[in-house]
Amino acid sequence: MKNKCLIIITLSIVLFYACHSKVEKNEHNETQISTIDSEGKVNAHFTFLDIWKKLPLKQLPLDETTNFDNVANDRFLTEEEKVVLKLDKIFTDYSQYKDAYSIRSAYKLEFSKRFYSIVINAFKGEHELEIILINYNDSEDIIDYKVIAYDEIAESISQKTATIEKNFVTIIDKTDLEETVIEISKFHVNASGEFNIVKDVFTSTIRPNEAILLNKTYKDTIQFNSYNDDGDYRLLFGKKDFQEVILIHNFDWEQEKKYNFSENETLQITWKMDSIWIAGDGETLDFKETIIDAKRIKK
Repeated sequence: MKNKCLIIITLSIVLFYACHSKVEKNEHNETQISTIDSEGKVNAHFTFLDIWKKLPLKQLPLDETTNFDNVANDRFLTEEEKVVLKLDKIFTDYSQYKDAYSIRSAYKLEFSKRFYSIVINAFKGEHELEIILINYNDSEDIIDYKVIAYDEIAESISQKTATIEKNFVTIIDKTDLEETVIEISKFHVNASGEFNIVKDVFTSTIRPNEAILLNKTYKDTIQFNSYNDDGDYRLLFGKKDFQEVILIHNFDWEQEKKYNFSENETLQITWKMDSIWIAGDGETLDFKETIIDAKRIKK
């Protein structure tokens, strides 16, 4: 009888540990499954906001000059964190070359309460480093991103730095070959979190064969057609060498006789290419011919 009881107790202990081990194995396997479910949704143990809250906030304006000599060596992202941040939308070859990537979360910025801004450092192999500014919407999707700094130590011929302001990012590209070449690009960060390049050379139907400079004053002759004051900007329509021209105006033409022109009158206009904000489109910065003054040319 004692032997039977001993056998039963022994079998119970064996079964208990076997079941317990099986449960532990199953639980371990569950943590290793993909963080993307069958519907393509992130199945992580933390959220985008968990990552966001842990990042240090840097105040604007600031100079972004991260390179191999000064880059920090902490806060490297796990595979799960990379999925939550949807970095496969930026590094399209990541699944193929993920062993070559090391990515760390650097800091966060606050351009607006309407979207989130995160800066990451991406090591591409041992010789390339990209600093990337990423804007996310409330749905945690990437709105837009921009490589704002870059360093490479294979040949040490290319480097990128940036100055970040409240609504603008200015990027300086430096290339050292036989001579040093520096290119400067400026981007406006609109209210929707998109990056729009700020140009300084333009084209215009008023002078179609000439490069037009921002805020430089020009004088030309046009034929007046009409005013249209019904939109977000008040417009003057005319023709120059049979081509339609449209300029933004601020004339009180109904009250001031000198600006109350008749159709086909010949005008001498003073104008410039000026900045405007496109309403209802994330307050996007744009540029448009703007008339400063106009007067009739008497025949």
